[in-house]
Amino acid sequence: MGYGPTYAVLLAGRCVARVGVGFALMIALVYSLEVSSPLTYGFLTSLPEIGISTGILLGYLSNYVFSVLPLRLGWRIMLGIATIP
Repeated sequence: MGYGPTYAVLLAGRCVARVGVGFALMIALVYSLEVSSPLTYGFLTSLPEIGISTGILLGYLSNYVFSVLPLRLGWRIMLGIATIP
């Protein structure tokens, strides 16, 4: 996404990434419920929420750090940094 030469390529990359993240969130939750004991359901279902909240916080912090870069480079790094995990 960070390398997208046109707006259409950037938009297509964002759509593909959203579908992949949505599937991953649903599959991880169902899998964790299937393999866990009834005593740990609540704990295991709250872990993805904590991870999502932490990821959003890290995203805001990294965007703040990258906001001092030139505009031509900054937005590409902000989108491309998501490929690291």
